[in-house]
Amino acid sequence: MSKNDRYKRSIVFMNRVYPPGRGASGRVLRDLARSFAREGWQVSVITSGPKAGVELDNDVQVFRVKGPLKPKGAIGYGVVWLKMFMKGLSMPKANLWVTMSDPPFLVTVGQTLKGLKGGRHIHWCHDLYPDLLPALNIKLPWPFMQIGKRRAYKDMKRCDKLIVVGRCMARRLIRKGISPGH
Repeated sequence: MSKNDRYKRSIVFMNRVYPPGRGASGRVLRDLARSFAREGWQVSVITSGPKAGVELDNDVQVFRVKGPLKPKGAIGYGVVWLKMFMKGLSMPKANLWVTMSDPPFLVTVGQTLKGLKGGRHIHWCHDLYPDLLPALNIKLPWPFMQIGKRRAYKDMKRCDKLIVVGRCMARRLIRKGISPGH
């Protein structure tokens, strides 16, 4: 590592999907991650795949945790979430943590890593969890849904920045007391 590399700004993205895995959020993430790398950032992505390992995508370091391509139910998503959280704990401090919406409750991972390791946290919100879980036929007992909602919305309020995909989602969050783009 050269002297200049020690002072590079660092960013860690977290999303369940990243190419060659299928999914629109992964493709958009890859474009963004590569752009940050071209701008001189040290870029890491924590994602899942059929095998755990580390790979290089241009100048982006990709850390894969072993996980199913399509998790089944709350337990499947929970296992991927836990593995991604554990990988985040093993990462060095980052200037910026960027979480996306998949797996559900990744916003909580970002807030926890920010608290433990420092840096800032942006949540790039594509879906509102746990609200979306019933539409995906993932059933959580009512008390867990309520606890999950309170925690997810609390963590969204605490993000340094919250990015949403459109006006409709922004209005929904504003009704819940969250200011997107703050």
